[in-house]
Amino acid sequence: RAGGAPAAPPAGGTWQVLLESGWATIDAAGQHIMNGAVAAGQTSIRDKIAGREYFIDFVAKKQTNCRTGKARDIRCAPAGAAAPAAKPSEAGGTWQIMLNDGWKVMDAPTSATLSQAAKAGQATVQLRQRGYDYTVDLAALTQTNLATKAVRQIRFV
Repeated sequence: RAGGAPAAPPAGGTWQVLLESGWATIDAAGQHIMNGAVAAGQTSIRDKIAGREYFIDFVAKKQTNCRTGKARDIRCAPAGAAAPAAKPSEAGGTWQIMLNDGWKVMDAPTSATLSQAAKAGQATVQLRQRGYDYTVDLAALTQTNLATKAVRQIRFV
């Protein structure tokens, strides 16, 4: 590609990051930031996504955590290639949340609430834990603290 310009995201494409568990869809705010940058012709950006600051190189297709230096592969998958949705009906699965020190299993009452909501086809769930109110987006697989606006990734494995 001339000048190293990044490929435009495919129509209806979805940005994903490669985690240890496989490709995961980046949250809606991150989609907006990344698609806007590519549409503007930027080859890299430094921005906050999912509550963490990243350097994103669209040419190398890498996302690097500015605090830890950990680099991960990214891609813009065409519509229909999005990461598989959580399947809380699968036996033995657990809900987890990405904290600063890695993925942690959610407590049993929270897991039960999220599984019931996912089975019922709900897109979002409102939770109150440890004195904070949260919105869990089961489609984007994120948890947002309504007071601080901090966004964390969640998953069902």
